[in-house]
Amino acid sequence: MDEFMRELDNPSSDSWEDEDEDDVMDTDDDTPEFKFKREETGEVDPALELELYNMIQKSSSHYEGSFAISSHYSAAPNPGLKIAGLGDSVLSLPITPNAASALIKLGDVSPFGKGEQTLIDPKVRRSRQLDPSSVQCENPAFSEWLNCQVLPEMSKALGISSDMEPKLNLYKLLIYEKGDHFKAHRDSPKEDGMIGTLVVVLPSVFEGGVITLTHGDETKTFDFAPSGKYNTHVAAWYSDVKHAVDEIKSGYRIALVYNLIVGRGSISVKDTTVNPDILDVLRRFRETTEPVAFVLNNKYSLSQRRQGFKGKDRYIVSNLTTAINIVGGIALCCGDLGFRITNEEDFDEDSEELEDIEEEDDEDVEYDEDDDSIHLNRIRGNAKAKNSYPPDFSRLRGGSSLSLSNLEHIAGTYRHFTGDKSWDGKMYSLGPELNDLKPFNLEEEETGNEGVVYHSWYQTSCIVLWPTSEARSIIEQTADPTLPWDDFLNIVTKRTPPQDNAKLKNEIEYTKVQLLLERCICNPPADDQIKQAGMLVYAKLRSLPSDYVFEIGEKELLRYANLVSLRTKIQFVADILRPKHSRAGLLSLLRLKRLFPKDIQFSFNRTINELLGSPQVALDPELLQEFLEVYEESSPQMLRQFLQSAFRAHPNASILHDLYTRVAGNSPKNTRIREVLSQALLYEFHEVILEGINDRFTTAYQKMNADLLEIPYDLENKKYHGMGLYGEATDNAWISIQDKLSHYFDYLKELPAPHRTRLLSLLYESLKLPKRDPRGYKDIGVRYVCDIHLNVASDIIAGFSSNTALKRIAGAAALRESVINAALAMYPVNKPDRPSYYLPAHISAACSNGSSCSVCGVLNQFLQSDTEYEFEVNVSGNEHTEHYRLLERELNPRTYGVTPALYMTYKHHPALSVRYDRPFYNDRGKFRVAKKAWREYRELRAKYDENITRRKELFGRIGEEMDSQYRIKREVDRNHDIPDMQLD
Repeated sequence: MDEFMRELDNPSSDSWEDEDEDDVMDTDDDTPEFKFKREETGEVDPALELELYNMIQKSSSHYEGSFAISSHYSAAPNPGLKIAGLGDSVLSLPITPNAASALIKLGDVSPFGKGEQTLIDPKVRRSRQLDPSSVQCENPAFSEWLNCQVLPEMSKALGISSDMEPKLNLYKLLIYEKGDHFKAHRDSPKEDGMIGTLVVVLPSVFEGGVITLTHGDETKTFDFAPSGKYNTHVAAWYSDVKHAVDEIKSGYRIALVYNLIVGRGSISVKDTTVNPDILDVLRRFRETTEPVAFVLNNKYSLSQRRQGFKGKDRYIVSNLTTAINIVGGIALCCGDLGFRITNEEDFDEDSEELEDIEEEDDEDVEYDEDDDSIHLNRIRGNAKAKNSYPPDFSRLRGGSSLSLSNLEHIAGTYRHFTGDKSWDGKMYSLGPELNDLKPFNLEEEETGNEGVVYHSWYQTSCIVLWPTSEARSIIEQTADPTLPWDDFLNIVTKRTPPQDNAKLKNEIEYTKVQLLLERCICNPPADDQIKQAGMLVYAKLRSLPSDYVFEIGEKELLRYANLVSLRTKIQFVADILRPKHSRAGLLSLLRLKRLFPKDIQFSFNRTINELLGSPQVALDPELLQEFLEVYEESSPQMLRQFLQSAFRAHPNASILHDLYTRVAGNSPKNTRIREVLSQALLYEFHEVILEGINDRFTTAYQKMNADLLEIPYDLENKKYHGMGLYGEATDNAWISIQDKLSHYFDYLKELPAPHRTRLLSLLYESLKLPKRDPRGYKDIGVRYVCDIHLNVASDIIAGFSSNTALKRIAGAAALRESVINAALAMYPVNKPDRPSYYLPAHISAACSNGSSCSVCGVLNQFLQSDTEYEFEVNVSGNEHTEHYRLLERELNPRTYGVTPALYMTYKHHPALSVRYDRPFYNDRGKFRVAKKAWREYRELRAKYDENITRRKELFGRIGEEMDSQYRIKREVDRNHDIPDMQLD
């Protein structure tokens, strides 16, 4: 389905990266991942990309909202503030200096945070504050005025629609006196849904305290002092707007600070007018294959994004949503853009610009000086300059590649995203430039003489527009295997938007058919729901061309059946991520055939026959009976062909016999199943079983793998794993291939003539060992297969050797001859001659005693001995320890990585194996020398003895006589020349 999805996104293009089907299947999650690789999908026309950007900017020019707003109210109600600690009286307005002084005495110093620290620094922030628990508004008229008049006015000015359900939560009461201030900072959300701040400055007399707000290249100032005595002033701004409070020159400034909260994040498309020109651009963009992305004006956390976009971003997203819904075939997504900038210039690492300052424990703010940081202004391009490109975040000097994270679908045709993605394309900004962003992490790296390199990490939010076909969208919406059936059905039966041509319409309908089949096979619902799916598939196939229907029967059914193995318990780790033929997949297909309409347009036969004939599928009589019941109305000839495929792939007579027993006991008389089995000639199935035995041995030799003789399906069905027949006493035991085939031979020889002769002849033929060059047995895999084969064949020969009638059956002599020839080649008896162990003496450069040395003398006696092959001595004393250490290096210097030129190398050191276990905690150790010729001879002698043992077993079993040298008569009398095998 994944490969098909890529074709659906652009039927006439090969732009998507091709993936091998097995690689696609080798995943726990069938949902395809995407890659932002421009070279894989073909370059989007830069002119179209820029045209789309300009159209978005043009449409957003009609936006009337602002990032910050203020207003004054001369008739605002007195809030009737009752302050804990000031008694039952309420504050009168305007607030007098005495009342303000009392508030200051009750308030706490306003702190700020730096990282995880909470600090107080009057250079950064100086003011007093009271928590909401200490402040109570007694006048209900004030609350009504604030929520019913002020909040709607401010929300509208900020571009916050009523459907976002804005509300206010009191955060603090702030008191500023002469000298108080707060340097430039950005508020961060202090509770879920917070997108901004609203400040109510109560009437009082003061000078200074101007609020300066900056967002992008726009700046606003709010000065409430001139009219502050008799007016209530209100200001509101988004939480990511940079703002500062200038120093109070005189008097007192008292303000109620509220968190501006939104309740839900639906994107409103009401009252949005769409420019027809952008519809034309989007239609042309829809026909491309790769996405485009744009940086938003504001940065959003995941929770903020779900609460709703802010201000101009909301206006842009609403307009795009309306346009995309009209055009179709485009997914609108939102995510986080991250990148790194590297700078090698010097700068003050204590610059306050990079400090994270928090107002109390839960409010993050960014403190920013007005200096030009070397980290910023890295974007080439100026949207305001004539004939120039807009700011492009992909063209950063000293910047790393861009990456996208936390991608979510928000509108348009659905598309699913997982994990972080790299972005190789352009990233135009819809508002902010890089100097409007603050690095969230800074790291320095020493580079020697080149000085220090500084890495700054940035993150902001962006939207991604991605051409996405309706078919792909349907696939991704149904990708979750746990999706409830009703939800799944709603997706695949939902009426799709009108398509431009018939081919796209057919592809969408065929995709729905595929999804219905895949769901019913891989994650089957209840029977009535499968019947419902069958009727839907039938109806949809009636309108599709015949080549789509043919594709289902030829490929798709088998692919989905193989996927079932990924959703069932698998025994072997190597098979966990590999789709394969399975019993569960076959059962799922049989269930589908039973419940789907009888006249469904495609055929199950090809796929079911392939699964029945697959050695990987664990068959048993219960499964075969279910197959026969599903196919009860088929012709006897077709059923026999299916069963023959099954028995050839599973050459086990126990399945055959138990099937007949089960049908005879469970199926009513005069049923089609009993009729088919009664009409079938039993010996015909045995002929197929014997062919399957031969096939298994042939495959095992070809693959050089003895495990293929016994297909290990699962332990629950082990009775029907292997070739042959389980005996009565070993009905459920794990027995060898040799025993099972011997039981099968015993069964066949008791059959009445003429079937006995025919079947035994086929058994002899199927067990005949292939002719091989003796050198062909060097491979260990072939030797394992041949060893098992010899055991099986020799047992059968032993079984008919004493019976003249059985021995005269065609194939018996050829089987015996093949065993003898294979045994002669596999087990030659060329007795190895003992070699001479003599080696020249060694004169040590480190020994001054020569032949009189007690150490060297004993060692040389060993080397020059023709019979001694191992030398071992216990070493003690510091003098001997050092002597043997040097001998070790001289006799075998390369073993320990010592430069041979530093020592006199013993010329014959390749013939020795030297090991010196030197002492560490005491002066005792072991010095060992072994002559390799002895080891080689020992291995050859062990192989010779093993071959003799095998000859005794095999030739003794088939009654072939041997002489004292364990040679058979033909080797002696006829001088039978079998080339010696190179023994390893």
